[in-house]
This record gives sequence, structure tokens and C-alpha cells, in this order.
Amino acid sequence: MTFSQSDLPYIKWSLSTLLIVVAIGGSAVFSGQKWSDNAHKAKQAAQQKVNEARNKLSAARDDLQNMSTYTKEFSTIQRLGIIGDEQ
Repeated sequence: MTFSQSDLPYIKWSLSTLLIVVAIGGSAVFSGQKWSDNAHKAKQAAQQKVNEARNKLSAARDDLQNMSTYTKEFSTIQRLGIIGDEQ
């Protein structure tokens, strides 16, 4: 099957529709890719915040453990007058 210049008026609406559909499909793919990239970046940022919060929580727990460990020693040297208010 061959097309000639005289066939163009008969297929112009079909060609126009094809071009519009290809343009809409291309823009949908482009938009979807951008949306996916933005979602991936947002996920990475959220994961980084979660990791930072976990690190801070771990440091706070370590500090709490250290304070409970050294409270008795601190109380003892404070009672002996080695540290505390000046005499």
C-alpha cells in the first residue's frame, strides 16, 4: 500500500490524532520520570533524617548510661569535699 499526495486530505485527521497522542504520551512519560526522581530524592532526604535521629537517640542513651554509671562516684567525691562548693 502506497500513499500519494492526493491521499493526504483523507488521512490528515488520523495523522493529527496520531501526533497529538504521541505528544501526550511523551509528556506523560517525561512527567512520570520527573515525579519518580523527586520521590526518590524525598525518600533519600527522609532516610537521612531518620538516620540522624537514630544517631542522636543512641548518643542520648549512651549519655544516660554514663550518667548512671558515674553518679555514685560523683556523689562519693562530692561528699568527701573534693568537688562542690568552695569551703
